Amino acid sequence: MEPKEAPITRDERTVLRAISDFLDTKPPVFPHTADLVRATGLPEADVTEAVRSLERLDYIVIEPPKLGGTGEITHITRTGQHHL
Repeated sequence: MEPKEAPITRDERTVLRAISDFLDTKPPVFPHTADLVRATGLPEADVTEAVRSLERLDYIVIEPPKLGGTGEITHITRTGQHHL
């Protein structure tokens, strides 16, 4: 029996949908916090917390910062896809 997944908050779901919209463009756009703030209308602190939570829940994958970079959200995991 698989473990039950924790429900995600409205802000997390809003941010996850915005991430999906960015990644679905051709070519895909790898969004940063400022992009997600503009797309969702949520405050930066709420977007930042939602992104951290989604990464912690393994719903999204963030490329580690390279040489002082900010890191990019590279894809939504299979688990995250179920919550779109």
